[in-house]
Amino acid sequence: MAAMDLDTVVAQCAGLVMADIGGNQKALMDVETGTYFVLNPLGADIWARLETPRRVADLCEELCTAYAVEREICRADTLAFLGRLQRDNLVRADHAQASQAA
Repeated sequence: MAAMDLDTVVAQCAGLVMADIGGNQKALMDVETGTYFVLNPLGADIWARLETPRRVADLCEELCTAYAVEREICRADTLAFLGRLQRDNLVRADHAQASQAA
């Protein structure tokens, strides 16, 4: 699995179901494995934004605007979060599409 960078295009994986669980948290369930994942409000917002494939750099710009966070902190935290989602097979990362778009 290649490491993500700002040019990687990411999107939600198919076969996942999301539900509200209260307190602005969301639960994701992998219907294939029956595994549950809980997302805090920020994680749920990122997840919703990944319904449409997008470059990590573009996602970070959206988050910087929405949450008034420093760009470098946002990039580091977003890449770390997306890496965890990728390891858990919740998002797909398309490095080839990213290099073609450049």
